[in-house]
Amino acid sequence: MELRIGGCKIFVTVNHYPDGKPCEVWLDMGKEGSALRHFMHGFAIAVSLLLQYGVPVDVIAHAFEGLSGGPSGDVIGHPTIVS
Repeated sequence: MELRIGGCKIFVTVNHYPDGKPCEVWLDMGKEGSALRHFMHGFAIAVSLLLQYGVPVDVIAHAFEGLSGGPSGDVIGHPTIVS
């Protein structure tokens, strides 16, 4: 899925176990070599490991609620994420 947040293009891929539960998250963006891109890769790895060790999605989401930082702005391209 492609999203745009504050003018930044972000690509999100979520892989699932056969039972439909998410098991892996990939995040990427169009800015090659940026520090934010590398941070996003690390964040995706951390979330993927949490999922693979059985941490529920709502617990992961709650842990990262309220964080702010770039990119910021309206989310375009996702039906359920609203700004």
